[in-house]
Amino acid sequence: MRLISFLPLFGLISALYQDQVGKVDWKLDVLGFPKLAAFDDANAQADAIALYTEQNILASVSAEDGSVFWKRTMPVSEKVEYLYYANKLIISISSGGIARYWNPESGALFKEVYGTLQSQLIDCARLYSKSIIICAMSNESGMSDVLVYRERKTLFETKSSILVEKIITNEENNLIYLLGKTAENAFVMEALNIDDFSTEPVQILSEESIILREFALVSDGRLVFTDTKAKTRSINLKDGTMTDISAVATCQVITHSQKEIKFAPDQFFGNCGGIVRSESGEVLDGRRMEIFSTRLGTVTASLDAQNGWTLTGVNAKKTASLSFGGSLVQSLWTKSYNWKNKEHLQVLAFSEDGTLFFAKASSEASTVAWTREESLAAISHVQIFDLPPEDALLEDPSEWSFSRRVQIQLALFHSYINQLTDKLKSGSLSEKKNGDPLVSTSELIRDQFNLHKLIFIVTKNGNLFGIDSLSKDIIWKRRVPELKECKTQVLKDAGPRFKSDIYIVGNCNNQVKYFNVDIMSGSIDELNNEMPKSDILRVDSIRSSTSSGAPALLVFKKVDVGKVGLEIVGEIDTAAADKIERTSFWLYDSNSQALFGGKINIESKTFKNTWTFQIPASMKVSQVTAAPASDVLHSQGRPLADRSVMEKYLNPNIIAVLAESKEESDLEQMFVNAFFLDGITGEVIHSCNHKRAQGPAKIVVAENWAVFSYWSAKMYRTEVTSVEFYKGNDQGNATHWDALSAEMPVAIQKSFISSEEITSLAVTQSQMGITNKAVLIGTKSGKIVSLPRVFLDPRRRLVPASTDREEGIMPYQPELRFPPNFVLSYYQNLGPVNDVKVAITGLESTCTILGLTDTGLFWTRVHPSGTFDVLKDDFDHMMISVILIGFVGATYACKIFAQMKMTNRLWQ
Repeated sequence: MRLISFLPLFGLISALYQDQVGKVDWKLDVLGFPKLAAFDDANAQADAIALYTEQNILASVSAEDGSVFWKRTMPVSEKVEYLYYANKLIISISSGGIARYWNPESGALFKEVYGTLQSQLIDCARLYSKSIIICAMSNESGMSDVLVYRERKTLFETKSSILVEKIITNEENNLIYLLGKTAENAFVMEALNIDDFSTEPVQILSEESIILREFALVSDGRLVFTDTKAKTRSINLKDGTMTDISAVATCQVITHSQKEIKFAPDQFFGNCGGIVRSESGEVLDGRRMEIFSTRLGTVTASLDAQNGWTLTGVNAKKTASLSFGGSLVQSLWTKSYNWKNKEHLQVLAFSEDGTLFFAKASSEASTVAWTREESLAAISHVQIFDLPPEDALLEDPSEWSFSRRVQIQLALFHSYINQLTDKLKSGSLSEKKNGDPLVSTSELIRDQFNLHKLIFIVTKNGNLFGIDSLSKDIIWKRRVPELKECKTQVLKDAGPRFKSDIYIVGNCNNQVKYFNVDIMSGSIDELNNEMPKSDILRVDSIRSSTSSGAPALLVFKKVDVGKVGLEIVGEIDTAAADKIERTSFWLYDSNSQALFGGKINIESKTFKNTWTFQIPASMKVSQVTAAPASDVLHSQGRPLADRSVMEKYLNPNIIAVLAESKEESDLEQMFVNAFFLDGITGEVIHSCNHKRAQGPAKIVVAENWAVFSYWSAKMYRTEVTSVEFYKGNDQGNATHWDALSAEMPVAIQKSFISSEEITSLAVTQSQMGITNKAVLIGTKSGKIVSLPRVFLDPRRRLVPASTDREEGIMPYQPELRFPPNFVLSYYQNLGPVNDVKVAITGLESTCTILGLTDTGLFWTRVHPSGTFDVLKDDFDHMMISVILIGFVGATYACKIFAQMKMTNRLWQ
């Protein structure tokens, strides 16, 4: 009976049909900064590329267009150290010596192999002719275990009498060379037979301890390296002799990854102070050289003064110059193959600005086939902006006269008639629209429902992006190296008129960087940055009524313990100064974990501290937040069954502080505390303590309620607590909030058990506040859940009262389960959700959200109360029109028949 009484609540959220996938949502896959890459070693053009990134993602990428075939998040405790692509299998070997064989097309795990003892991986080499990979692992005795991974056979393990540092193979002589040191730190070499992996006697190369740094293998069997003393030496692997090389003693050996003597280059190269020299002393073109050894031979790549790369293939023919956007290339991978009796190269390059390039090169032409923006895996700041309206709506609506309003409506009607006429002429009126049915145009102008947005992103490496929310296309990209590793915030002027200018403030090692950016074109202007370096706590903006340029900045800086100073960047007029001095500010110092509140004096440029809230040193702050600025009040009170109203405690200055203990081992000493402060007086209006709990802890605040999550260490689960604040005996109906005379609120609190581990919390917004709010939950499993607030009502009782049904209160159930129709991301694999951004639209029922993960972005819409102001996609307009016309015709016909009947009656 309980379930039946609340079934109408589930009608607020509908399911998603297969043909609706991708209409109003999209996912942008990001892999991260690549560390390893591998091409198929077959003598043919590669169709797929294996990638492993710093975000611990293993993926297969299409060589045709750069799309992601599949991606897998590797275990957190492992890092992939070696990546191979052979015999139509992708092989990854992790730091713990676990080898995994993957299907390159589907990503299915074909095989997983690991040794009996889990230890640290040292080095690996591959035998091309036998499809065998040999790895050395360190063991407890200080020596090494040798593991032989075979594709179709079981794992073979043997022990070495030395601590292996490098593995070199010589398939022609059927030998494997193990270079390392003994217990006495002597530098030695041990040889293994490839057939039965039997060992030969250890050869001592040097009595002194030598650590191999940069090294290069030469096809005559020499291993050239630079030791820790910056000496260049050569080891003849065939006879075990070691000699010093004086000709290039001051040069740094250019390394390459080839460990098979047969495929190694004929000579080594050195970087001599920016000049590249060969072993014979020849000075080569370019200021940087990369060497790549393939089964066909050696490929070299040299960088010229114009940041262009010229590749020299196996047949010694040079390719046309390749340019990768003018940025410094950090990593380069190549593949050589023959096609139509000509050598061709496939090149994968990763630049400093986070762009992944794929190019095709030959002696005739070199072109970049596609690019991927992998810096989106490290996002610093995201903000969603409205697009500019049409010219008629650029004016301030408050200044429209009646005649002007009529003109605008006529102009809109004329535009609609023209669009309808064009569709009739082209015959596309009856065609079903494939894209978003509510967005009339794909141009970068505001649509009638304000659903089309521009996503502005700042990355940690200093890139700025403007992304179209309708198509997920990158409209523009700009590189600002000054914002690298900075804490950024975006300021925008509020007002009825649209302005495309925004202002970026970067806190770069306590140095303010100030930029003006046009969000439509991406043009950037650096503004006044002449500020002394200081400990910055907060940056706000204020615009003078007489100023048309950039707004002035209020920079709050820490002067001393408990003391805050003020710097003003720009000019402030008298009206703006008066407004600022009447405003209360609150600041948070992350170093001392203290909150300050007070007012500022413009003339003396000082901050008068009126209250301080100090978090104890035994705790660490997880999050400090307040209600979003766009939060619109849903209602002032809550009606009860007895027809009275329970007034909400609508304090717009509530600050929520979430803190946890620093204890990591003792369960009884762990806890999570939540504090709710008044931002004007600094008074604690509510606090709660959760024992035997720890982070990650997240919190969201809106209206008179807050929801926060934490990890229950004792019960090994995620718990969610909901708190609501109501007024006490004060039942007034004031039009403004007075923090100085307000009474303490009544707090109602209830905790729940979450079926998923929560990584982010947000709340939906609407233009007028009519739509019910929903809590947006991002989970570790990659889901974004829209949970109606009714499920988190702290007034839910285990034994329901008779009035609960009338008030819309559900019976209390400890566990919160997320039904599939609550999951906005449906079956999309997003990865752990770091944050959810919300934007208001022109439809009261709808808001748009952007989910942020380490591996991509996800855009969709949310309808917390259903689409009550929008017709469904499959609404039959033609049928309604026919019925309406039929009713009008029938009504007119009935009128005629009635008149005829009346006339006939009068003639009788």
